[in-house]
Amino acid sequence: HFLVGSDGNFSQNIEWLVNFNDPKLICHPVAAMAVDLVWNNVAFRTFLFNKTWFLFTTCIFICSQSVLTHATASSNGDRLSLNGRILMLVFRCFIYVFSMGEMIVKQSRLCFRDIKEKNLVRIARIPVPEYLCKWQNACSFALMWCLILMFWTEPIVHCLALGPAENFTRTWCRDEPWRFIY
Repeated sequence: HFLVGSDGNFSQNIEWLVNFNDPKLICHPVAAMAVDLVWNNVAFRTFLFNKTWFLFTTCIFICSQSVLTHATASSNGDRLSLNGRILMLVFRCFIYVFSMGEMIVKQSRLCFRDIKEKNLVRIARIPVPEYLCKWQNACSFALMWCLILMFWTEPIVHCLALGPAENFTRTWCRDEPWRFIY
């Protein structure tokens, strides 16, 4: 019952040991073995996958926002060649679908769960889901909204509404506020 509670869920015993703030207790061979067992068999792979995915999407984001604009200049005076624009479109679609989409699903699930279970805290008399009190979740929530705003102001999206793309050129979008800015 040290790792798994009687209800079949993960036990809070390790969390209680950590909260007790006693290094001698947490270094006890039984506690160390339990933590190593959880880390090596369960948590490590998930942690490594999540961090690798985050690093991969961050690299794609950086390439789509800045690297491609300087690396693929064309000879006709445009800042990007046609291949560079297509690659930028693919990278941005990847970020919006997989990264932003994953964040929207995760944040919505956590938010609705807290609302359903009435796990709300009041911040300046405004009820806020409790999961947002953890800084990692609050940062993820803010990042999700930044990506939503980026998508909302994405020139490609607004120019696609004007009609079919003719070779995806810079002069294709004549709508002044949504002119290609890259």
